[in-house]
Amino acid sequence: MRRIEFDYRVLTRTNDVRHLCSRIQRTTDKNGNRIRDFAVILDITERKRLEGDLRAQASTDPLTGVSNRRSLESAARREVERARRYAKPFATIAIDIDHFKRVNDTYGHDIGDIVLKGMTQTCLEGLRVTDVLARMGGEEFAVLLPETDITAATLLAERLRIAVEAKPIVTVKGSISITISLGVAAFAPNEPTIEAAMKRADESLYEAKRSGRNRVIVAKLPSLVRTTGSGR
Repeated sequence: MRRIEFDYRVLTRTNDVRHLCSRIQRTTDKNGNRIRDFAVILDITERKRLEGDLRAQASTDPLTGVSNRRSLESAARREVERARRYAKPFATIAIDIDHFKRVNDTYGHDIGDIVLKGMTQTCLEGLRVTDVLARMGGEEFAVLLPETDITAATLLAERLRIAVEAKPIVTVKGSISITISLGVAAFAPNEPTIEAAMKRADESLYEAKRSGRNRVIVAKLPSLVRTTGSGR
């Protein structure tokens, strides 16, 4: 007895997509010749939806809806492989909301959540669809910028800084103005790991905060790493 199973999608007359699974139980004789087939077709649309929800939950920050740390790191590894294959560098930006603890202490964590979501939306409006914005934890975020050199990444970081500063976030307790500090680092195809570039972006971010916040600091490439980036 042999069992054959395969999934497929169909489009209904009302333009709904349904996921179906065909299970075929095949009976054969002792020589392997087919005697008969018994088929069952199951509607697995709900199961597919739940599987999709689980995948999204595993890769998405539940509060802001952007990627989470694991998803960003996975995307970064893929980008490293592509950058090395085609000799195209990319960049990363580390972002931190200035004095965010003060927002939580003054207005409460519910308002703090609104501020996080508002800042996220402002940043998304300034990014391409190919860029990856991720919440790394708390008020810390990171952006992955494919095929972007250090000059273009720095200009983008400054645009994000200006946009966030210029757009107060409306809450039930009034409009709240915030600023962000940013660290920018470029990855080169001959750099050992993406973690090295992300660490340099983080170090530049903390330098921006030590220097007075609400500013962009650009990390230098290691002396042995050189790159001729492509524009944005």
